[in-house]
Amino acid sequence: SFSVLDKHVRDKPEFSYCHFMAHAIGHGSFENDPKNWQKTLNKLPQECSYGASHGLLEQYSASLHKNNESLISKNIMRKICENQISSCGHILGHIVLVETKADIPKALNACKNLQGAYYKWCLNGVFMEYAYPTTLVQHGLAESSKLKSSNRLNEFSSFCSGFTDNLISSVCWGEISRGAIANFGSNWENIFGFCDSAPLKLAQKTCRDRVVESLVVSRNFEILPLKSLCQSYKSDSDFERSCYIKLIGGKMENDLALDNDKGAQFCLSLVESFQKSCFMQIGSSITRRKIYNKIIDIICNSAPTQYQHDCHWGRQG
Repeated sequence: SFSVLDKHVRDKPEFSYCHFMAHAIGHGSFENDPKNWQKTLNKLPQECSYGASHGLLEQYSASLHKNNESLISKNIMRKICENQISSCGHILGHIVLVETKADIPKALNACKNLQGAYYKWCLNGVFMEYAYPTTLVQHGLAESSKLKSSNRLNEFSSFCSGFTDNLISSVCWGEISRGAIANFGSNWENIFGFCDSAPLKLAQKTCRDRVVESLVVSRNFEILPLKSLCQSYKSDSDFERSCYIKLIGGKMENDLALDNDKGAQFCLSLVESFQKSCFMQIGSSITRRKIYNKIIDIICNSAPTQYQHDCHWGRQG
């Protein structure tokens, strides 16, 4: 299925954000073998921002309803994410907001069934679904007008500013950042000005970070023109370096085309002091995609000689 989707994306780059198309692959994977859904979940590729995994867990949640069960229980939620990558928590965040009929306090409380990084990612999924309620609209739990995030900036900032917990506030501000992108386009100063209006420092930083990550996807993984974004924010001395890492990481981990030449081209376009960490991030990101080690070897070995070791080293982290 992913080979077909890969060809589709290569033929039509405008469909490079393939998350929702990959949902269908997950739906079919669950229906094909519902008893062994956890084994299937472990094997699904993570491309398309783990869209196939998301689709599979949606179907699993729906299957529980047939037995008058709910996904929102400590045992079930922890069982689902057992031995899974942290994105499992993010997916559950989306699902629990639907399960709670868009009741955000109840959904946030359900996330407490998870621990550590899984809990944080669950919060992330809840707030993403609140801000961009595709699934809520499909289930009749939100008006379609809510899909236009550029009209909701005042609502977003007021909503997230109401959280005093540092972690919850930061995750909330991170997820509403795409509303600023939709509103301000490529005006980096205004976008980051919106982020800096958050009442807590961690929320401001998380918002900026999520702006970078979101732009990788919304610009169809063409990251070279986004260098100006990384150079535009001067209030944080480490922002430029971390911004480049997020750009290359987002492309190499999620772009179905996996164009290593463009990845290397981006890294080599940076000043020399940023190139090493850029190639290390290539190794780290492609490792998370669950592709064959031989393919990863080919990608790292195709890097310029002086950076091949850095790419291989990144695979360990």
